[in-house]
Amino acid sequence: MAQWLAARGGLFLLATHEQELARLAGTDGIVALHFGDEIRDGALVFPYRVRAGVSTSHNALRWLEQSGYPRVLVERAKARARAADAAP
Repeated sequence: MAQWLAARGGLFLLATHEQELARLAGTDGIVALHFGDEIRDGALVFPYRVRAGVSTSHNALRWLEQSGYPRVLVERAKARARAADAAP
């Protein structure tokens, strides 16, 4: 879909956590941008500044940790994230 839209020369925005879609950045005029996040005083904070590139922070995993989700669940999610990051 993103490639189809880009081929038509229009301006559009897609919001996603899908790494496969994010990897399209740099092709067909597609640019990746993200909102960064920071840890301040032990809390996950979103300064809402647009940054270039694909986010690699996995802030949802940090949120799970800070919210007290079971460690086994968080570790399983982290392993899946690492596998997704390593995919071509």
